[in-house]
Amino acid sequence: MKFKINFKDVNIKILTVEVILFFAAIVVAGYFLNRHDPMGIKGMTSYFLIFLTVITLFYGIAAGIISLILSLPILIYFYRPFPMHFFLFHLLMVLILGEFYFYWNRNIKKAEEKSEYVEEKFNELRKNFYFLKLSFDQIEKSYVTKPVTVRGMIQDIKKLFASGEKPYGEMINMASQLFKIERASLFIKSKSGGEYEDVGDIGEPVKLDLNDYLVEESFREKTLTYLPSILKNDKESHSEYLAVIPVFNSDIAEAVFVIKDIAFIEYNKENLLLVYLFMFYFFENVKSVSGLSNNIKKYIKILDIDFLIETLIPI
Repeated sequence: MKFKINFKDVNIKILTVEVILFFAAIVVAGYFLNRHDPMGIKGMTSYFLIFLTVITLFYGIAAGIISLILSLPILIYFYRPFPMHFFLFHLLMVLILGEFYFYWNRNIKKAEEKSEYVEEKFNELRKNFYFLKLSFDQIEKSYVTKPVTVRGMIQDIKKLFASGEKPYGEMINMASQLFKIERASLFIKSKSGGEYEDVGDIGEPVKLDLNDYLVEESFREKTLTYLPSILKNDKESHSEYLAVIPVFNSDIAEAVFVIKDIAFIEYNKENLLLVYLFMFYFFENVKSVSGLSNNIKKYIKILDIDFLIETLIPI
């Protein structure tokens, strides 16, 4: 059994020994001062009450109860009749002081917990502020190095689609400029044979191997897969590509973008996710733009393409 004393665990045996030693010192001192009244009951000042106050406020109600129990033999032996009023009064004081000790320690504990919570939140906010600053620096750097926004490029691509062309090559060239891709190919699933047709290349054309481990993994997970995410030591996981980005329509992969070479500094998960979002956004808008009628296409140079898609298609 342990008692919490000033927020430190103190063994009950150690507590009992300390109380006995303090109590013995008080009784011995009182005995030498007055052999007939070692507890100071008949005097003006109760030394035992001072002792109980100090010991209970410091250790808690357990120390006060132990002190009262230790005082029983002394009271029975030296005082006749037994001073019941003295004993009950000091018992009441122990209960009051013990209650004060309880509330006092509880408030201290609450204050410490609040201080720890505030410090924890402060450290969390400090880290978040640091990451926000880094993110802001990256965004600022991105705008400085890329004067043309991704949204603006996508708008240009949609205008080309609306004019009747299918600029897959234009799209992957934009992706190459944005993300420093050096060699890659885009494949579109043909409507007739179900095979994939190469519609645009960056650098030398890349052959699509549907049995490649990375391609199979991307088709199975229906999301971006790249070499570090599946890198193993066995031959089964070997891949000829650095990343594979499929574009699914329901359960059918209507397009596959395979990356063979990319600038080392740009080869990371964040950039690959941006390429994935770029491809996904592009093919999502292909359907919408293809639904524009010839009467609507003449307004493309005047009005925003998204405005035309949202408002004029239903008419």
